[in-house]
Amino acid sequence: NFIQKFPTGKKIIYISYGTFINDDLSFYAMCIEAFRGSEYQVIISLGNRHDPTIFSNVPQNIIIKKYVNQLEILKRTSLFISHGGMNGVSESLYYGVPMLLIPETEEQRFNALRVQQTGAGIVLKKRGLTSDIIHDMTEKLLYDPKFVKNAKKQQELFRKSGGYKKAADEIEGCLNKATLVQ
Repeated sequence: NFIQKFPTGKKIIYISYGTFINDDLSFYAMCIEAFRGSEYQVIISLGNRHDPTIFSNVPQNIIIKKYVNQLEILKRTSLFISHGGMNGVSESLYYGVPMLLIPETEEQRFNALRVQQTGAGIVLKKRGLTSDIIHDMTEKLLYDPKFVKNAKKQQELFRKSGGYKKAADEIEGCLNKATLVQ
């Protein structure tokens, strides 16, 4: 696992823009410029549509892959930059990781705004986005302790909720009640 080779103590930024709407190579190029030569270890997951070698002159602190094990990465991540899809948001909060969210769809906007309401992240519009804005918002998220504190609060709520087993039990309970009513 390549993540185990990272120096301990170094902040890891994980960037993934999902599996469906991830064709915007200029977004990834902006992220590369935002973190070029920074003290952060950056991992970019492109998905299967693009070859990571499409980007030239990638600095040593940035790793670009088609796919990574998102759960393993999030366990060690300091910040998740994403589009705000339900899976990524849920997994990030489960591990208590603050987020910088740049949504594309209505569902993603809803998720992103909810994360922002909880204080666990910041939402940006893609229109007008620059590498400087990405860098500045990253610094805010990483160094203002309220974001980590709020992400950890959400983590606690997620872990107390019972997960998929509790959800399955609740669904079965509702189905059993519906059967009894008939």
